[in-house]
Amino acid sequence: MLILSGVVIDHIPEYQRIQQAAKQLGLPEGGIPSLTCEHKGSFDAREMLAKEKMASECKVDVLDQRRDGARFSLHCQMPQGGTSQGSGELTILNGGTEARMSVSSRGEVMGKPLNVEMKGVSKWIGADCAHPPAGIDPGWVENEDASGE
Repeated sequence: MLILSGVVIDHIPEYQRIQQAAKQLGLPEGGIPSLTCEHKGSFDAREMLAKEKMASECKVDVLDQRRDGARFSLHCQMPQGGTSQGSGELTILNGGTEARMSVSSRGEVMGKPLNVEMKGVSKWIGADCAHPPAGIDPGWVENEDASGE
């Protein structure tokens, strides 16, 4: 049985338990929380943008880069046909322990308009991936950096 803040939640689906834990850690509600294990204790705008470029099917151009963030543009060819263009901003906060990214894009897919607004929040919550803070099931954590670096 998993108990968070004195509320028994063993009957709630896993996704809702993850949302509850994310809320207790100060992340905004309404998103799709995920947990990844990285072995670096702070976020770096350059590294985050490099990962975004590798993971994205879009061309990402950095417009302005600072130590604590960056602005960028996106140009995407959609697999279903069509294109999308947009822009985004990445901000590093709280001494590098929190990152916020927002992306806005507009385009067309299969002849229909597509408008996307995304906001993401990443927050460093602990140094030991095998032993996360109370309320976080270690099974929820995805290892992103298995090299240990």
